[in-house]
Amino acid sequence: MSVEGVQIMKKISLALTVLMILTVLISTGTNAKAESGATSANTEAFSNEAVEMDTLTFRGKTYYLVFTEEQLRAVAAGQFGWDKNYMQQADIQLSSDEWLPIGTENDPFTGSYNGNGYEITGLTMKSSDAELAGLFGYAKGAHLYNIALRDVDIDAAGSSTDCNKDAICAMAEDCRIYDNEVYKK
Repeated sequence: MSVEGVQIMKKISLALTVLMILTVLISTGTNAKAESGATSANTEAFSNEAVEMDTLTFRGKTYYLVFTEEQLRAVAAGQFGWDKNYMQQADIQLSSDEWLPIGTENDPFTGSYNGNGYEITGLTMKSSDAELAGLFGYAKGAHLYNIALRDVDIDAAGSSTDCNKDAICAMAEDCRIYDNEVYKK
């Protein structure tokens, strides 16, 4: 797809999201607040203030709306729960801070993540101790789609035999993963 086509798709996606919000009464939207004091490395670079995230309920399903790096790192830290539905609402540029994947083998991501065609740029993992490398570490029964990753740098993570690597999801069990794009660094 051409650059112009991608831009048109993003505009259409944004328009549909706005239409969904207008269709659903504004009163059904809420503002979710994560517990403060998380200790994950994904939130250490940011303040210990609680991260807030808008939600949208559509046809009985609640979506947490992800606009910023801080919110994405809060998702990765499990502050809103790894069994929730997330929908990305903007391109997100990650800082150079080490990324810790969403979900572990003992506590997998079981929700859904709709990247909505927006990009996440600069996903970086270089820790030699990493066992899982990717945006999602371990997912089970999850739904991961429309995710676009650019400038992914996970090749140096973990040892060559002990680290499962995949830009979208390192380990997936009974998941639906589709319509994703990855552009390595």
